[in-house]
Amino acid sequence: MEKWKQESKRIEQLEEQDRFLNDQKLSKALTYFKWLATSNGLKCLDYQEEKNTKDRLLKNYILLSKQKPEDIKLYLKQNKLKESSLLHEFLYLFIEQDQVKDMITTPLVKDVTLDNGIYEIATTIGTVKLGKASDYFKDTPTSLVLKRKLTEMCFERTEEFIEQNPEYQAIVTATPNLFTGSHLHDYAKKDDIIVDSACNAMFLDNTGEIIEQGNIIYQTSVQELQQEAKIEDCSRLYVATMKNKVLTKR
Repeated sequence: MEKWKQESKRIEQLEEQDRFLNDQKLSKALTYFKWLATSNGLKCLDYQEEKNTKDRLLKNYILLSKQKPEDIKLYLKQNKLKESSLLHEFLYLFIEQDQVKDMITTPLVKDVTLDNGIYEIATTIGTVKLGKASDYFKDTPTSLVLKRKLTEMCFERTEEFIEQNPEYQAIVTATPNLFTGSHLHDYAKKDDIIVDSACNAMFLDNTGEIIEQGNIIYQTSVQELQQEAKIEDCSRLYVATMKNKVLTKR
């Protein structure tokens, strides 16, 4: 087996372990949320109302934080919830539902304003300026990239994005999960702009780093990627990242 494939298998195993531990903490938090709601006669979404565990946590977090903010804040602090990761997940949720202004309902957001298609979101860890990438690139070939499946396809979409926009570089990070461990994530960057195609976000004025807080493990240009041979059912960006991981381990 080629070394990059061995490294890929190792990374996948580590991510699976982290995912398992993170999911355990997600389930534990939801159990606490349900207990808190039941004990105080409050509304709490159950499995029938929201089957996705992560989205159910996000939505119940919003609901219960309005009624029991100190209890929720203390519980999540004790369980080492990462605020930047939580904000990232909220962006996925609200951009997908085209409800960015509704982020004001989350305790992590102080204010949301919209000016000429650009949202300015004042959060507890800094102010973020962003627009929907699909709006900015709607009259370009990139619009086709952003119409494809985005969720869990960040390597493929970022690679396609920089092929259409070679002035951007692809950046791969080890991004923290909500509670524990991390997972590989990537985005495109040019000067003070970050495009996270996985959540259709275009961050402006160097504010993307507030959300994209993972440790950078690989950075490349489309010119460098084009030197990689195409492998069926595998992104060249992913293969190049694994090969770089092998080299940096020496």
